[in-house]
Amino acid sequence: MALVYNTALLPGVDLSNLTWNPADGGSFEQVIAKATVDKNGRNGLDPAFDKNNVKVYGFLPEWADGSQGQNGWGDLAASNGFTFVDKNPWGTHYNFDDPKLAATISWYRSIVDKGYAPKFDKQSTLGRDAVMDSGQGAITITGSWTINSYLSATAKQKYAFAPLPVGPAGRKTAINGLSDAIYAGTKHKDQAWAWVKFLGSSACQDLVAKNAVVFPAIKEATDKSLAAHQAKGQDVHVFTDEAAARGGTFFLPITDHGNEISQTVQDAIQSIILGQTDAAGGLAKANGTVNAMFQ
Repeated sequence: MALVYNTALLPGVDLSNLTWNPADGGSFEQVIAKATVDKNGRNGLDPAFDKNNVKVYGFLPEWADGSQGQNGWGDLAASNGFTFVDKNPWGTHYNFDDPKLAATISWYRSIVDKGYAPKFDKQSTLGRDAVMDSGQGAITITGSWTINSYLSATAKQKYAFAPLPVGPAGRKTAINGLSDAIYAGTKHKDQAWAWVKFLGSSACQDLVAKNAVVFPAIKEATDKSLAAHQAKGQDVHVFTDEAAARGGTFFLPITDHGNEISQTVQDAIQSIILGQTDAAGGLAKANGTVNAMFQ
């Protein structure tokens, strides 16, 4: 995961060494505030900034992000020291009641209240990509699989990538991939097994790297993928730098009841952002519901 930003809205601003904390947002919030502009041209650092009439939002959160927050809150919560579950994979006790997560979600709520991010009921009907492409959003968090969407010739704005901010526990990014599986009832087990073995082979992953669409699953093919991106004029090293950093990545939780957990936690976070409940109480209630699924 990384920051993607509209270069025209942040001219001359260095996003490579941002810091973040849930108390005051660190330099990350300062950049977000500076990139937020109201209808009168005042940015979020101006005392006269009008939060009720915003033309460009400094940051676009992802609210439909399940129980993992891969596209935003989960990465920042991890950088605040939060861990999702007692063990991974197949943990049986979640920690959504952790004050470190509540503080993270409260910070998200605070930037909405300040006008730096759109209210949930205004943004929820539009995808972040659409808002970014309209020039009404300056920064969001995205995954490496969206590289070609943002850097393609058809993109309506000029974008660049920057690393996620460094939190109290360091810079943390979710790392995710695909799992190749065979249907247990298949009538073609040998052929399916041959295909799955090929998908995980260097030969296949070198093809993935050469086409510069997503990063390959084999580390040895990373340099080939970077070279392919560079040949297309794409600077995407922030993703591989983060992946290579010691302790810089975390795995998303793999447990039973995934769909039910995702909906329960997403509903709770949306209620918090809407002001229907406080972060600590809403997350504690959701956590009780989630852990009851394992009893």
